[in-house]
Amino acid sequence: MRKLSVHQIVLLMCMTLIAAPSAHADLFGLWVKPKVDFVGGTGEIFKKFEGSPAGGLEVGLELLGLSIWADVEFMDSEQYWASGNVGYDFSFGEDLELTFGVYAGAVFFNFPKDEGGSSGLSDEQKAQIGTIIGADYVDAFEQKYTETFGNEDQIANTAFGLNGRARLSLEYHFLPLLSVGVQGSAGYHFILTGEEAASSSKSLAVDSFIESQPLPDDVDTSVAKRELKKAIGAEEVDIDDLKGINYSAGIFLNFSF
Repeated sequence: MRKLSVHQIVLLMCMTLIAAPSAHADLFGLWVKPKVDFVGGTGEIFKKFEGSPAGGLEVGLELLGLSIWADVEFMDSEQYWASGNVGYDFSFGEDLELTFGVYAGAVFFNFPKDEGGSSGLSDEQKAQIGTIIGADYVDAFEQKYTETFGNEDQIANTAFGLNGRARLSLEYHFLPLLSVGVQGSAGYHFILTGEEAASSSKSLAVDSFIESQPLPDDVDTSVAKRELKKAIGAEEVDIDDLKGINYSAGIFLNFSF
């Protein structure tokens, strides 16, 4: 067994004495946290997301100081967001406890389906396609569109991505296993919305059709590709629209074990 020098022993004792009274992280713990939050943020996703207020549930595990938790919050039965997170947090105090943590993870949004939405091409779109590449090619394009793109309404009302956040909470322990508190968080996200994913899929459908389908000699394929994408709403994804700041603030009950 390796022996510690006197200087190493003194340094270790000093670090222990400094850290012990000021902060603590549990070696093992479980918690269940019903909560109500006001949620908001920047970027395209939060223009569609109605986040005030959101009621939900958080479930977590702390193991050797590492916090692993997931939560879901509902605006209504069809609009919600969920996340899975891993990170570190530190607590100060006993009966009145202040906790600060930093986490990284994945986030998912679901929105109500648009009324009357359709995954196929409209008659107006078919007419536009016919003027671009010829009426005889409309059926072939629609078949390729369906094969490549699939059901638009299954992905257009979702969003998903990565999220990093910091969170600060203050809670009062009025029973050994039960506390009530307030918390706020702020983070940075990179999120791809379902509409943007759908646009990218539409773009791939057009590219696949142009590459696999011989068109008349009088059709400029580069122009046809551009016009077809415009006709079906296959817009290029703007990376800046995927990034932004998110934040939340609310109250909670904490059942900890």
